[in-house]
Amino acid sequence: IGARVRARVRARDVMIATERPAGISALNILQGEVIHIASGDGADALVTLNCGGARLFARITRRSVHALGLSKGSSVFAVVKSVTFDRSNAAFALAGKMHAGG
Repeated sequence: IGARVRARVRARDVMIATERPAGISALNILQGEVIHIASGDGADALVTLNCGGARLFARITRRSVHALGLSKGSSVFAVVKSVTFDRSNAAFALAGKMHAGG
C-alpha cells in the first residue's frame, strides 16, 4: 500500500465507452480524453487517451471509432479487465529496489 506502480496495458486489452459503463464485470474504469487517433491500412485504429495525466492506448476498429463518434477531445471511459494485470507486466518500486509483483 502506498507504493508507486507502473503497469503495461496492451492496447488490445482496452475498451472505450462514451458513457460510464454500468452492470459489467470489468471494474477498472478510467475517465479520459482522446488526444490522438491513428489508423493504418487495416481495419483497426490506435486511439491515444489521456487518463488523469497517464497515457493509455486502445486498439479498436475504425468502425468503432466512427460508431462512437470519436475525435480529438472526445470525453471517454477506458475499460480494462483486471486479468490484464499480471506479474509479467507490473513492476513495483519498494525501498529503492525493483520487485516483480501482482
